[in-house]
Amino acid sequence: MLAELLQRKLAGRGDSLEGFLDRAVMRPVGLASPAWRTDQAGRRFLSTGPELGVDELGRLGRTIGALLRGEHAAGFEAARFATMTRPSAANPLFGGGLWRNVHARKPAAREIEVEDALDPPPPVSFWQDACLSRNQPAELVALIGSSGRRVFIWPSQDRVVARHGVASSWTDGPFLRALPG
Repeated sequence: MLAELLQRKLAGRGDSLEGFLDRAVMRPVGLASPAWRTDQAGRRFLSTGPELGVDELGRLGRTIGALLRGEHAAGFEAARFATMTRPSAANPLFGGGLWRNVHARKPAAREIEVEDALDPPPPVSFWQDACLSRNQPAELVALIGSSGRRVFIWPSQDRVVARHGVASSWTDGPFLRALPG
């Protein structure tokens, strides 16, 4: 639905969603035009995102980390990015494509596997004590792709870990517990 709205708005300006994403998002971050899953009309599926290599995922993670620290990066304004990625009251862990570890230090915090928690949609109360990892700081942010593709970002530490691969049995908990917090 978001893609269709963007398609229509950009078409009114004589632009395409694909051209806009490449020019205004991908190139400023230093990402090539990667492969995207598309529909029968060739329109990109925004929900799946592009296929990026590990180096590109790292570059994207470093850009997001800078924005989360309040620094302008790759032509993006930090304040605008903060507004666009603000979590909702319904799910304080998620906003604008970013998963946050905000409840990690709560006494009742419980680790979840995001991919397992999405279908069927849980009640709002599910998210109130959920976290990505109790072992990691609350500032941890993650980009969560299918089958274990991940980018973990610790903004204040300027640290990014990208995982590229496909594993139907992937879980974040053991991986995040193995990393220093």
